[in-house]
Amino acid sequence: MEAQTLSQMNIRLDGRLKTAGDAVLTEAGTNPTQLIRALWQKIAHGTADLRQVERVLGLRVQDESASENAATKLAAIRRGRALFVEGLVELGVDPTGAMPSSDVSDRDRYADALVERMQERGIW
Repeated sequence: MEAQTLSQMNIRLDGRLKTAGDAVLTEAGTNPTQLIRALWQKIAHGTADLRQVERVLGLRVQDESASENAATKLAAIRRGRALFVEGLVELGVDPTGAMPSSDVSDRDRYADALVERMQERGIW
């Protein structure tokens, strides 16, 4: 059986806020540690809808304009790539030599990684 690795989280709260929150949690029959563990379990196992959690907690919720903005940026990246390829052709450089067709999967992986990074930053 694999040994369990424990991690610790430390946060700073206003003393009055912590006292008031602790009182409510105690009245509900739980404590901050149990609450955070339950939340982390749901998030880690994909059973918590992060958009719903953001709304409940009053956090910034990604709106449709953020997705549109990301799509605009992605379109700009694609236009830039097309201009680059046009420039290579104009200079007499074979763009297929500069980016062999065998690298298509690498380009796909790069595009996926770029989209993933944009999603992590909340701009996709």
